[in-house]
Amino acid sequence: MNLLFSNDKRGQYPDSWYAATATPLDPFPTLKGEITADACVVGAGYTGLSTALHLAEKGYSVVVLEAQRVGFGASGRNGGQVGHGHNMDQPSLEKKLGKSDARLLWDIAEESIKITRDLAAKHAPDALFKPGHASAYFSQKEADTGRRGYEYLAANYDFEAEYLDRSATADIIGTDQYYGMAETTPDEAPGETPAEMKIEIAGPSTAGRGRPAAWEVASIVNNLEMRQGRLFDADG
Repeated sequence: MNLLFSNDKRGQYPDSWYAATATPLDPFPTLKGEITADACVVGAGYTGLSTALHLAEKGYSVVVLEAQRVGFGASGRNGGQVGHGHNMDQPSLEKKLGKSDARLLWDIAEESIKITRDLAAKHAPDALFKPGHASAYFSQKEADTGRRGYEYLAANYDFEAEYLDRSATADIIGTDQYYGMAETTPDEAPGETPAEMKIEIAGPSTAGRGRPAAWEVASIVNNLEMRQGRLFDADG
């Protein structure tokens, strides 16, 4: 069994808080026959939607093809947090890649936070992008490691965070099960992007909503061919 499909109906979102609180999209047309565009993007996840949107804003005609629905894969199956850095901490990246390249990756990640905020403000204000991030630690060892990590970022990456001890953490969270917490400052904070943001950005072009008319979204057909830069339904 493919777990991606275990609780799904094709083209529909499974029941969830995200789906229940987002404004649903009307179904998109299935691609039939031939269509020509400057660019074809396969997949309407974060990467595909961002690529299509930025190309369209530069004046290119773009078609997005999606086999299921907007945000079907990993883009729609996460908590929607926008965080700093990568899944490997900066000291580890420095050892692996060198300080220069590690710094470049950090800067790219920080720029992506700004881009996400700007996209939310411009295209999806109803998504209510919420800045703020906190890392709470479930043991004293985790808390000590986390604190050293944030101190390293402050010393080497001009990154600011406030470290809270166990008592201050309990005052905020309401439990003393955590041994400490690090909070980013308001200017440094990333945030959260609910499903509403993907749905708002992927919506059809309508006047006054900031989306370029050149951007079209269609459901992908089961059997697709590319010939001389044009897309054809191989069954039709």
